[in-house]
Amino acid sequence: MIPFVVVPAHDEATTVGEVVRRARLHAPVIVVDDGSTDGTAEAAVAAGADVRRHARRLGKAQALRTGVVAARARGATHVVTLDADNQLPSTTAQGGSGGQCAWGTLGIGP
Repeated sequence: MIPFVVVPAHDEATTVGEVVRRARLHAPVIVVDDGSTDGTAEAAVAAGADVRRHARRLGKAQALRTGVVAARARGATHVVTLDADNQLPSTTAQGGSGGQCAWGTLGIGP
């Protein structure tokens, strides 16, 4: 199993770094900067993420697509997505004591 974390982000410079630092404890992180104008990409790089950039805002769905394609190109067999706003407590993200964890699969193709 080769997991990656994909984080779509738009104007989240103040929070994306902490999300990346926590996620990197578990897997490599790819942040997709969806046309931000506030330094989101720079904050993600400083925290250790691989960053892909959209020149203009294309929306969360396209940012997720870009991130999954990048993760698969790097050999990912599993992808976890996280929001860049850091509103999910770390115990929830890690499935720790009292936390919540959501599991799911997405079938692609026929």
